[in-house]
Amino acid sequence: MGQNQKKKNYDKSIKWSETLKTYFNKNLKIEKNKADIIKNHYRPFSKKYFYADRYLNDRLTQNHYDIFGKNLEQENKVITIHNHIQLFEFTIFSLNVIPDAGFSGRGTPIVSFYRYNEKGKQIDNITQWALNEFRSHYSVGSQRRSSDESVDSHRRAYQNTETHDGASVRIEREDIFHYVYGVLHNPAYRKKYELNLKREFPRIPFYEDFWFWSEKGKELMELHLDYEKVEKQDLQREENVLKSSSLNKAKLKADKEKGEIILDEQTTLKNIPAAAWDYKLGNRSALEWILDQYKEKKPRDETIREKFNTYKFEDYKEEVIELLQRVCTVSVKTMEIVGEMESR
Repeated sequence: MGQNQKKKNYDKSIKWSETLKTYFNKNLKIEKNKADIIKNHYRPFSKKYFYADRYLNDRLTQNHYDIFGKNLEQENKVITIHNHIQLFEFTIFSLNVIPDAGFSGRGTPIVSFYRYNEKGKQIDNITQWALNEFRSHYSVGSQRRSSDESVDSHRRAYQNTETHDGASVRIEREDIFHYVYGVLHNPAYRKKYELNLKREFPRIPFYEDFWFWSEKGKELMELHLDYEKVEKQDLQREENVLKSSSLNKAKLKADKEKGEIILDEQTTLKNIPAAAWDYKLGNRSALEWILDQYKEKKPRDETIREKFNTYKFEDYKEEVIELLQRVCTVSVKTMEIVGEMESR
């Protein structure tokens, strides 16, 4: 039996993927690099540190480097899309850092505003062709001239279009990116194409009022990207007196009917608006994603359980309360904007 065929005993202090075993057998040397420690969006409204070494992450592909640059930290905005046919409802969210592969379920396709070439140059991901198509379709008077085949499409493509308040503004790439985000949040769109969205990548229609959908998409995107900076919802905090701190067991449970979140034996947040529970990403509300990520869980991996199981909710309690307050605001405002879409 050849050397490569012999069964190897791998050090169990790390988790070995088949790809990592291949690198090991080839004697590939991997050196620790602090620059590879970056933030990623692990789950909705939950960021974690990530060691972004290409060899230690089987799921990293060239697409990730095209979108976030060679160090995976270049400026960008992306729309995550999840439409697993069995597990979750159609879900989208906007991020400005690299997401985990399982961000909102099994596999999370993303579309980006920019991409980067090998030299690190920023390139528009919305092509000139797409820009021309939008400008042509929404140019002032284009509907009246649409049957006139003699009108040059490129000339019409650079004409201005009117916003819904009557102003004349030229469509730019970022306006289209916001338009897409707005349309994908439209309940009527999701209902009409529900079966299609479970089977294929979303297609974007030309709605009558471009600027309404672009502006609503922009409002949503800014809200979702800057969730850590939005105004905190004024929630009632109720504290119970404990006989001993050892009795303060973490719970992180939601009671939607009462509009409460029970954090632990001591603290409960009350007066959570009903609309806050309606903003969902997959099978959970935004608030429930946070509760799930900050629960105390026993790691399944024996090495992690033995050496790194030091997490205690109490150490992050105030941080979580503030995050819940801000995401509560995000949830309510998101549903308000979606409500405006429903009235169109």
